[in-house]
Amino acid sequence: MLWVVVLSAGALPSSDIRVNQTLDGLFTYSWMSGNDGVPFGFWFACGQIGGCGDNNPPWYQCRCENKTFPVCTQCFRWWDAVILESIISISEYRNDSSYEYLPELIFSRSPYNSTWPPHCSYVDDFAWYTLLYLRVHEWLGDKQTKWLEIAAGLFEWTWDAGYDKTCGGIYWNMCSEEKNSITVLQLLEAAGHFASIYRKQKNTEKMNYYLTRAEWLWDWFMGFDSGRGLLDGNNLISSGAVPLDSTDKMCCNATSASLTEKKCINERGLGFSYNQGMFLAACSYMYQATDDIEFVKLGENVLLAVAENMTINGVLVEQTTPSKTWAGTCSYNQDPGGDWYSFKGVFMTRLGDFLIGTKNVISDAALSAAKLLVSRTSDSAWTHASSFPPFAKNDVCNSQMGVVVNATAPKFLWEWHIDSKPSSTLSYYRSMSTGCELDLLTSRWVSNVENETMCQMKCSQLSSCDKYYYCPSNSCEHMNCWLAAESNFTTANTTCKQISQHLVVGTKKLKTSPISCVGRCGEDTGALCRCDVGCGDRDDCCLDFISVCSADFVCFDARSQGSALSLFVTHFLVEHLL
Repeated sequence: MLWVVVLSAGALPSSDIRVNQTLDGLFTYSWMSGNDGVPFGFWFACGQIGGCGDNNPPWYQCRCENKTFPVCTQCFRWWDAVILESIISISEYRNDSSYEYLPELIFSRSPYNSTWPPHCSYVDDFAWYTLLYLRVHEWLGDKQTKWLEIAAGLFEWTWDAGYDKTCGGIYWNMCSEEKNSITVLQLLEAAGHFASIYRKQKNTEKMNYYLTRAEWLWDWFMGFDSGRGLLDGNNLISSGAVPLDSTDKMCCNATSASLTEKKCINERGLGFSYNQGMFLAACSYMYQATDDIEFVKLGENVLLAVAENMTINGVLVEQTTPSKTWAGTCSYNQDPGGDWYSFKGVFMTRLGDFLIGTKNVISDAALSAAKLLVSRTSDSAWTHASSFPPFAKNDVCNSQMGVVVNATAPKFLWEWHIDSKPSSTLSYYRSMSTGCELDLLTSRWVSNVENETMCQMKCSQLSSCDKYYYCPSNSCEHMNCWLAAESNFTTANTTCKQISQHLVVGTKKLKTSPISCVGRCGEDTGALCRCDVGCGDRDDCCLDFISVCSADFVCFDARSQGSALSLFVTHFLVEHLL
């Protein structure tokens, strides 16, 4: 089906055109085929693709390992599933069959399947594909009946690998005992989605099977802070649960049957945008499975909290930009290369799911807030985060893949607001889970605040504050925010000693610095601080590195392109179908 739209002179393009051009860019710049003309079946992206196999290939040369075992273990990543979900959504909205070949191609190459050996695997990575194949079933189930069975097999794989039979909840990784919000919410959404599907099919036995598991996870998630759940002080989803004593490895929550294991507490750390979106989707499917309007109301509360606390002039932003962002190199453990390129795209896709699943009962206030959030964010992303050919030569993400001749499609940065390029003087180098010993006598201000954002804002308001220290858990009694003025304040290094308190340390990025990067961009020498693209990894950047040297590089990535697609698809939804 060809979707034709006429653009009026002088106006921003419609959501239809934004979707078309972003899709064009996604396949033009990040989708490749082999010498036989067959697509590899994944999108190329910097940092988290390739470079990990026996031959250690560069990321832009990633290939399936061999032809006898065609899965691409070093090339696929979790966000491929998220990108395909957005393509499925727009295909459903438009009744378009152009991309029906993609699920089979990706499934045939992806290692994320129920036959993968379960050894120290990241449960959340596999869960994204459970959610994907559920979407494929609802899209193509009448034509291809296998997808519900494939999704069910993956659900059992993730459940067996991650569910804690003693304490409840889902482990993030099979070889650790960490329980973060995202993994619990993924399986909660999946179980609720299964239950809603089998409810429509009037299959009571299977509906009850999945609904029981969904209720186990819901009760676990909401069993913190006297039934308030894993929320922070702003009614946003927090990062997860942690033991009260950091030396413990295992803990239970208030709903657990175990009477001997120590209890978990709400970490109250930053949950980022994708946790908010996953909660919305989970609420939507739980409502569809049960008709319980309370799930809708809880989802609305989080939606309104996002609109109030995670926006700049109505445009969606992360609560705090991660410290490693814009370090200017392509590596696995930072941006370009980090997971958060995809987070806001996940939020937008799940917001769409919530709006569709609750469209007959959602309040006018929540629907209006959602429409305004989506339209303003979409307009801002198109205006401030897009780049059209010819592209700058300093793209550190996709420059290695060569120039596409006669290309016209745009690329997108990962941030969508007006300051999406790294220029803010009141942003911070953040180091998380740092063991710190504080000299309270030198602290300029000490208090107990609701969340890290409040602690950071107080530091931003005080010219004498160089760093803030924030305790994200209840393990810090009475006080959880310290502001400090440091001597020899020249680098992003946290200068902390190891003790039991694990803090978030934020160091101001400055336009001017006692030791500056002016005239030194690219230098990796300097006794106190450096100005090369690797300083973010070493945590030794001069404090004006971002403002002085950021123009030396940009990053346009398959994940940021996919996130932009998710945004514009949801804009299409609210513009045409709600």
